[in-house]
Amino acid sequence: MSTEESGSRREPLKIRLALALIILVSISARIAFHMEQREGPMARAHQMEAMDMKFFHEWANRIAQGDLLAEEAFHPYPKEHSRIAMEILTRKGWADPAHPPDDPARTLWNIWYNGKVFHQEPLYPYMAAAIYNIQGQADPRGVYIAQMAAGVAINILIFLTTLRLFGLSAAMAAGALAALYGPFLFFEYTLLRTTLSSLAAIGLVCLGLVVMEKDRRLWWAAFGIVTGLCMMVRIYFVIFPAVVWLALARNSRPQALRGLAPLALGLFLALFPAMARNMLVGVNPLALAGNAALTFIDGNSPNFDPRDGLVRNWNNIYTIMARTDGKMTSTIARTIGAHDSALGYVALVARKFSASLSWYEIPNNINFYYYKSHSTILKLLPLTFFLVAPLCLVGIYLAVKDGKQAWPLLAMGGIVLFTMVVFFPLARYRIPMVAVLFPFAGYSLARAILEKKAMAILAVAVAAYWVFSSIPGSAPPKIIAADYSNAAAVSFLPRIKEAMASDDWETATGVYREWTSYEAEFGIDLNHPENTSAQILVPAQATFRQYADVARKAGLDAEAKAVEKKADILAKELGRRRYPDR
Repeated sequence: MSTEESGSRREPLKIRLALALIILVSISARIAFHMEQREGPMARAHQMEAMDMKFFHEWANRIAQGDLLAEEAFHPYPKEHSRIAMEILTRKGWADPAHPPDDPARTLWNIWYNGKVFHQEPLYPYMAAAIYNIQGQADPRGVYIAQMAAGVAINILIFLTTLRLFGLSAAMAAGALAALYGPFLFFEYTLLRTTLSSLAAIGLVCLGLVVMEKDRRLWWAAFGIVTGLCMMVRIYFVIFPAVVWLALARNSRPQALRGLAPLALGLFLALFPAMARNMLVGVNPLALAGNAALTFIDGNSPNFDPRDGLVRNWNNIYTIMARTDGKMTSTIARTIGAHDSALGYVALVARKFSASLSWYEIPNNINFYYYKSHSTILKLLPLTFFLVAPLCLVGIYLAVKDGKQAWPLLAMGGIVLFTMVVFFPLARYRIPMVAVLFPFAGYSLARAILEKKAMAILAVAVAAYWVFSSIPGSAPPKIIAADYSNAAAVSFLPRIKEAMASDDWETATGVYREWTSYEAEFGIDLNHPENTSAQILVPAQATFRQYADVARKAGLDAEAKAVEKKADILAKELGRRRYPDR
């Protein structure tokens, strides 16, 4: 047997072994993370008020209970909505102040959200509802397990895509990097469509590569069906098959024309259930989401800071929405027109582009850094975008330089990046982009291991990116007071209130003890409280005071004195900041 024949036989074995190892690491990490988080605040994040997780949970629960057509308008209803809703309704002549509608705020927002149009693309809540029905209860942990399985599938697709485009060494590197990427695992354990979007992104790229190679009508139809399903996760996925078709039309018009009809047919078949539902409830058949206008205002107002995530200026939202009634074109015009100049808006777009590629995992609804501080598994997974970004950038440079036909990955990554720049950059919106760029990271790492020149390029890129990332003010604090209060609201405060209501002060003290232990004294070094921000010190001091009062009522005087001493330290530091000259 020749050496060449022996090597060719070993190649499939190497591929299977590498893939098996990546699957093993991916599954092991997810089992460990589930065991770690299944009873903690992260598993209960769907109970947090005014969060997307709670909205998705309620939406899925309504579907699971039989509201398959969503015949009534259903949109988020945070408390801020009711503040000036009646004022606007009265000013526009929609309501008589003496005889207001039963729920004026909801009436107003249903108009702005286009009534019975789905609030967001509907596939995710319907998937969650199906899982709720299968398991017989509305417990999101079943969805988390399904999403972790999807996470393993994403890592497999990253490996296979890299293998097809860049070879085995790069595939092994990309698969290993993906398996060790902490943000993937983190978002798989949240009731958000982040993981489903990532699976859609890398899956659509894989299918697009097959379609371009096979050029059969059946594959084009499958491409259309999958695109339609992906559009019901995120509507922007419709751009990708258009890019693929145009690229083929440029090189081979007959091939592109052959695929157009089956592509359109597949797309229609996938979207037909949503279109039929829309016609039955009396809205635009092609309307898949009603929240675009509000989302555009959020991310394009003059006072928007991309580093802060989604911090809503409600007065600005009401001012624009009251004039546009949520109509997209006029909303875009008025939002951009609110800037002092065109240059001011261009500067905001540039800041959003920079934030999209920053190392910082911009939080929204749920904070990666907060839960990482409470997770041994996330601490053990070394990779974040801080390390992956320079690998991806160098991989893109090398792939273009080497003439690799990897443009579908770049196209999908560019589509996701474009939507972040148009709306707003968040860590959870960036995950699909990272998924499709991992093959480039694997390629650059494999090349760097084998070639000194590639290693030098990578070293320069890493150094440049890290210098860029260390610019002062490049990101706000990683953990804020709201992260602590949100976790407490779903895991500790309900049990404390229940114990106090029955005068069970000993149990209440135990929960306070568990809470402060879980939070590791809220990350405060009591010997150096000056190193902690006031927004953390103020609620921490209040919590310690309450803890001490409850412990004293339980007859635990020694514990109460120890906790009160901690509160006094924080109070002294806060007093020093208020009156520095005393």
